[in-house]
Amino acid sequence: MTPKTVDRKFQAEDIDALVSVWQEANALAHPFLADDYEAQVTTDMRNIYLPDAEKWVLEHIEKPAGFIALVSDEIGGLFLRPSLYGRRLGKVMVDHAISLHGPLLSLPH
Repeated sequence: MTPKTVDRKFQAEDIDALVSVWQEANALAHPFLADDYEAQVTTDMRNIYLPDAEKWVLEHIEKPAGFIALVSDEIGGLFLRPSLYGRRLGKVMVDHAISLHGPLLSLPH
């Protein structure tokens, strides 16, 4: 069964699962990144990026499978487990954020 809605707001106990989602997506999208760089970004995800954002969690089989992080009216990050790619779940997360905040911007990389 594929989720069709963003299930809930971030809870503190989600941090490990969301970092895991980010690591899976990042490994697929950026396999060329050096291990030390990836380790630093993983630390930054825990200590800077996730704490400083409004986070909404998409669950699949009662576990976090994706999330969208908002900073004011901007999308700071959107990540999904690669096993769920191709199901329009990124759009589900963006639509949820728009329903909360209206039009959004995407942060430049």
